This record gives sequence, structure tokens and C-alpha cells, in this order.
Amino acid sequence: MPSTGDFHGLPTRSIGNQHLRIEFLAEAGPRIVRLFVGGGDDNLLAELPEVKMETPYGDYSLYGGHRLCSPVRT
Repeated sequence: MPSTGDFHGLPTRSIGNQHLRIEFLAEAGPRIVRLFVGGGDDNLLAELPEVKMETPYGDYSLYGGHRLCSPVRT
């Protein structure tokens, strides 16, 4: 069962084993926002919650992490 957490105000879930632990956004994405090796506390992915760009539709935030997507099929 995934555990719950928080990524700069956004709810997350976390799963892992003795080698890796990933934390992903629970209500947005799919995006992995944190990746930990072993029992460490150092996130191997970027965290950029303060980086925002103004657009005609409102602010666009660069949260960091890694966006998951399906492969393009031709």
C-alpha cells in the first residue's frame, strides 16, 4: 500500500523497496517528483516549485521530477 506525503503543497503517494523509493503526484501528472536510492534522503530529481512562467492562461509551474508518458506509436 502506498504511503502518503506532500510535494510543496501537492499530495503524493510513495512506493519502494530496499533499493529504490519513488514519490509521485496523487492528483496531477502522471509525474514522479522524488527518487531515492536505498534508505537515503537525497532526491535524485530536480525540485523547482518556485519556477513559474506567465502565460495568457495563467502561471505555468515547473515542478521538477519526471513526467511519465506513453510511447508514440506510428
